[in-house]
Amino acid sequence: MNFFLRFFFFFLLSICTQGLPVDEKLPLRILNISETKKTMLINRGIEDGLAEGDHAKFFIPSGVIARGVVVKVAPTRSVWSMYRLVEGDALGQDKVMSLKITTPVKLTDDPTKMFSDEETPSSPHKVIELEAGAKSDDAQLVKDEMIKQTTSGSVPLFTDKTKELYGGLQFNAFNVSTSSGTSEQGSSGKKNEYELLLGFEKYFSDISRWYGRFSLAPHFIYSHKKAVDYQGSSITADLWGGGLALYWHFGGMPLELSRFIFYTGPMVGYGVAREETSGTTLEDGRAIFYSYALGTKYYFTERFGIRFHFDYYVRSTVYKVDGDSDYTQKVSGPRFWFGLGWRF
Repeated sequence: MNFFLRFFFFFLLSICTQGLPVDEKLPLRILNISETKKTMLINRGIEDGLAEGDHAKFFIPSGVIARGVVVKVAPTRSVWSMYRLVEGDALGQDKVMSLKITTPVKLTDDPTKMFSDEETPSSPHKVIELEAGAKSDDAQLVKDEMIKQTTSGSVPLFTDKTKELYGGLQFNAFNVSTSSGTSEQGSSGKKNEYELLLGFEKYFSDISRWYGRFSLAPHFIYSHKKAVDYQGSSITADLWGGGLALYWHFGGMPLELSRFIFYTGPMVGYGVAREETSGTTLEDGRAIFYSYALGTKYYFTERFGIRFHFDYYVRSTVYKVDGDSDYTQKVSGPRFWFGLGWRF
């Protein structure tokens, strides 16, 4: 059953990442355009059915004015490499027009290789030479020319930094229960904690693929707590461990900037723990923990961002007391943290 659920999930993802059918039309507005007019940013993206590699004709009421291919796509925006300009003067920032999805055209530098277009405004059957310099690897040219340009004067479309270090302040509200391997009755209670945390996250650079919405977050944990009761007895607890989280992003792509990006996903981990109570040292214990998270991120620049993270956390730690009986501590409850991130 789980196999079929996973298959259905990935099948839906693959459908969502396919482009629009040929001859599909979309109205659009140009958000930004390079001086050469070979690179253009429009206000249509994945949410409108566009995908990397889609070809389209751009037209106004008088006819076709340009032709291009998608080289980068985000949920609400896309970057186009314009490999043929019919009426370049009609292209400009904030200009409104429409696009029509077409079959791909093989691009060439050879001026002897031309193609005809029966929909040009000036001549229905004029043979048009490809613009000088246009070629099939325009995607790399666009990355150099437009990705580092701005969409509003100071903020790029998205970042090409796929690694992130983040840190923040975490608040926990846990239920705690203990039990032993003997017939003695256990105990339960609540505790609230504040902790500092540090994490790492890895994103995928190809955001047009189905896995472009996912990220991997391996993490390492060290926790040290010490308390003294009113009688002067001390309680010390240490935990070392590591785990891995898999996050799926929605409402925005993971590398997108100037937009709230929501994410959700599970985390699992394993660690060892040691606890000392009233001078009695328990042997090293085994800790298994997991959580499920929901959070949001926002990136102000290519490198700097913030995030708000909420998850429900469960941990079970089994200790050995004097080498014969077990002592089990279970911790569960919500965690919330606010943090800052730095991408590189």
